[in-house]
Amino acid sequence: QRRRGFQRVPRRRSLHGLRDRDRVAADRQLGEQIRELNDTVRRITGQSGQAARLKVVQLEQRISDLERSRSSNSGSFEPPAGVLLALGSAHFRNGHRDEAEHHWSEATQANPRLGEAWNNLAVVYLRTARKAEATNAVERAGRAGSRVHQKLKDDISRMPGR
Repeated sequence: QRRRGFQRVPRRRSLHGLRDRDRVAADRQLGEQIRELNDTVRRITGQSGQAARLKVVQLEQRISDLERSRSSNSGSFEPPAGVLLALGSAHFRNGHRDEAEHHWSEATQANPRLGEAWNNLAVVYLRTARKAEATNAVERAGRAGSRVHQKLKDDISRMPGR
């Protein structure tokens, strides 16, 4: 579907593409800075004197900092917990329970204090007869400060098993 020269792209994929493009550009800039600093170190290394040695140490420290920054930018894309919570809710409303569970579980990994995601997981666990997991999810929701409906607690306690 085309509109005014723009191709319609799913929002999540387009955001991911922007982040990857920006990461590549940032990585390229860091690489250029590191190469320039290495060239400067090579030029200064041939010089004698305390000031030259001090400058080399400072430049090497800057190179080390840039390389550390470069490696920290190479991680994979991880949406924020709130986005994962919303994705899970959308899937659940559309009848895709497994996808909802997956996103809510990811949300709790991204932010273990996200009580609403724990609460939602408890509902999924109740519906799939996983009492131990449902009980744990309700406890985690409560510890995160989320209000858990008493009916949910009662329904879980009436489930067979432990």
